[in-house]
Amino acid sequence: MKISLQQWVESERSIASAARKLGVNATTLSAYCRGDRYPRADMMMTLLEKLSDEVDFHLLLSKRAEKSKARVLCKRRQRNNILVNNLSKLKKIFEEQTLRFEVDEKQTELILCRWKTTNVTVGEVRSALEKL
Repeated sequence: MKISLQQWVESERSIASAARKLGVNATTLSAYCRGDRYPRADMMMTLLEKLSDEVDFHLLLSKRAEKSKARVLCKRRQRNNILVNNLSKLKKIFEEQTLRFEVDEKQTELILCRWKTTNVTVGEVRSALEKL
């Protein structure tokens, strides 16, 4: 029965020795095992030549596909250094924190007007929400 690449690496005692055996960087091999990266065609051929009898490469492909799918489903977070100077940016921060966003137009416009002149960032709003 074939095993996953991760199991093969574990059987080699360390990621470094497994990487040396395969002729690949240890961090790259680790990324393959986690599903963060998938080998290019030339590296895949090398892996197949050396491990095709032991490792099930369909597991590697399915792990990578799961990771890619999860990234697409996950909403992209706004960077911390972006200025919060409109309502849509503020709403996105609330959604990231899974908080309900209730709009009182007058109060919100006053806050945003003030924030435009004081340069409040996404990171500062996140930090404030976490403390509440």
